[in-house]
Amino acid sequence: MELWDREMASARSQIGQLAPAQRYAVAVQAIDNTMTSFDPPVPDSQAGQLLRRCLGIARSAVGGNYIGQALPDGAEEEMTAIVSDGVESGVAPLVLAVANCFGIPESGMEAEHLYTVLNYCYAAVVDHEELEEGTLDEELNNQQCLSSIAMQKELIAG
Repeated sequence: MELWDREMASARSQIGQLAPAQRYAVAVQAIDNTMTSFDPPVPDSQAGQLLRRCLGIARSAVGGNYIGQALPDGAEEEMTAIVSDGVESGVAPLVLAVANCFGIPESGMEAEHLYTVLNYCYAAVVDHEELEEGTLDEELNNQQCLSSIAMQKELIAG
């Protein structure tokens, strides 16, 4: 995660300049892009299905009323179990990222909130690539890590 911390620190001011609705749209698109970049893809397991269902709800809220949107019934408990089990490579951080697209306050998605979602997306890549805690050398030599950071910066820049 060292590479992400280093590369994305400069993006904080850009994130702060985005409108809350733009931040939400970037968050959802980053999760979607991260998930679709996985090879092999996110499995069609219970965790994968929950992730897809919640992402679909978040995706449909982009450009609409995403404020205060609640997770589907039972999803929070399922997400907690997925995160604590951490069985499927890269899925737990994506679950945490998508969970952050729900329960947004009246003021909209804050800059730090989006920064957290982007961090979870990158953690999902590191986990999916099975890198050892994502050391700087490992990340610099991993195309998926580099692509993930480039994609996030592109989304922020619009």
